[in-house]
Amino acid sequence: MNCFTTKILRAADSEAFRALRLEAVQSFGDIFANYYQNMLGRPDDFWRRFCTETADQCLFGLFDGDRLIGVVGAEKWDKDETGKTALWTYAYLKPEYRGKKLAQELYRAREEWTKKHPRYERAVLSIQEESVRSIEIHEKHGARYLYTEQTRWYDGPSAPWRWYKKHWQD
Repeated sequence: MNCFTTKILRAADSEAFRALRLEAVQSFGDIFANYYQNMLGRPDDFWRRFCTETADQCLFGLFDGDRLIGVVGAEKWDKDETGKTALWTYAYLKPEYRGKKLAQELYRAREEWTKKHPRYERAVLSIQEESVRSIEIHEKHGARYLYTEQTRWYDGPSAPWRWYKKHWQD
């Protein structure tokens, strides 16, 4: 029987996060091939910084027992000069756990964390257009479609990414 828990990632989780992040990036090899190679050489403190909650950023992990199986993040969106927008990032769930409504727990934890910070009035996120399930989940939970943009990540091919906004304060 599985025992699933969601928690904020800490420095002690950095090696598990590194492995999962590399798996996620590698699974989109056509888009992130050189980025993956670049990530392989990053030192341990690089990964520990990701797994350190600050007022600007936080990572959440979904665990099956002690095994990290999914991750989402939130961070200050640098494109908003007011500082009132969070960028939701790093959404990934191991393929064998998909379709079981587990990602919703990660999304809920990320949203609750973002909402508790008074400066964040909204969040934005982008989803690769072919990630139909992720689009469905976000739309079901109130994310509003903004636009689709052809995006080239690093030196990979361009692909359509849909941008969404979730607003909880006026």
